[in-house]
Amino acid sequence: MDCNHLFSLKGRVVVITGGAGLLGQQHALAVRRAGGEAVLLDVSETALQSAKQTLQEQGEGGISILKVDITVEEEV
Repeated sequence: MDCNHLFSLKGRVVVITGGAGLLGQQHALAVRRAGGEAVLLDVSETALQSAKQTLQEQGEGGISILKVDITVEEEV
């Protein structure tokens, strides 16, 4: 479904917690398709790298990753 006519995220950065998971990746796709920059946060570096590669293979650039545990205040 093409929702680009509903809203634009051009020039916006969207932080997605749990970004390496299935829903996180789907959210990243939606953000990129709306023109935004997706930043994926997750606790697993390996899973983040895999998610980034998968998204890039789907032609969705503009994906940044950051290993962080959002339950640890110092990491956030």
